[in-house]
Amino acid sequence: MQLLKLTSSASKLLTGATTGRALIARTLASNPAPMERLLQVGQQRINIVEAGTGDRGVLLMPGALGSAWTDFKPQIEQLPALLPNHRIVAWDPPGYGKSRPPNKTFGLDFYEKDAEAAAQLMEAIGLKRFS
Repeated sequence: MQLLKLTSSASKLLTGATTGRALIARTLASNPAPMERLLQVGQQRINIVEAGTGDRGVLLMPGALGSAWTDFKPQIEQLPALLPNHRIVAWDPPGYGKSRPPNKTFGLDFYEKDAEAAAQLMEAIGLKRFS
């Protein structure tokens, strides 16, 4: 009797794992490949990489010397399967990566300017709410 319970539990576990793998495979198959493009946002050309098709936005912001691909390649490739209702957007802020010229100037307000550019970008691609 005890052996039967273990077998039943093992069967449920295996069935759940198989179902989970099938769901991930289906999600991966339904998400188009990441797309990189340059957008004109205000006076600046901004490079972005988009993945996923959801109506919720996730903005990936690179660090000091990084770019969309160098800082976020694993996230761009894997997050759409984990967050099927989200569109993943990695960007090169103005003055970084492929969003040049202009070259970046680091005044006291450069974080504020990057935040404003990010909000304008997300609005331009139709994502009014994002994290």
